[in-house]
Amino acid sequence: MRLRNLAIAGSAMLGLLLCLSSSIPQQNRPQAELLPALEVRVRVLALQGKPPGQTKFTLHVTGISGTQSLAGDSWSPWLAIDKQAWQAILKGYPNSYLGRFPVSWALSVN
Repeated sequence: MRLRNLAIAGSAMLGLLLCLSSSIPQQNRPQAELLPALEVRVRVLALQGKPPGQTKFTLHVTGISGTQSLAGDSWSPWLAIDKQAWQAILKGYPNSYLGRFPVSWALSVN
């Protein structure tokens, strides 16, 4: 008898959870048109614990074609992440299969 009551209670809870989950609005996939335009720049202050001197660096942001160069501890030029960049970022890993927020992108300095 207790097992039967437990099964009925479990079925009722499962039904309630299914009803509640269908009433929760699904999060939309990120859209490039709705993501904010950003500008980023980089400054290298240390390289292996020492000042960078006049070492040259290359900066690349996911979704932006091309690279920017900087030398020493100077600031890089501003890089804009606009609608076209967001479109490329959303097509890349891991955003292409996640289809939800947060949107992931990378900035690399070499």
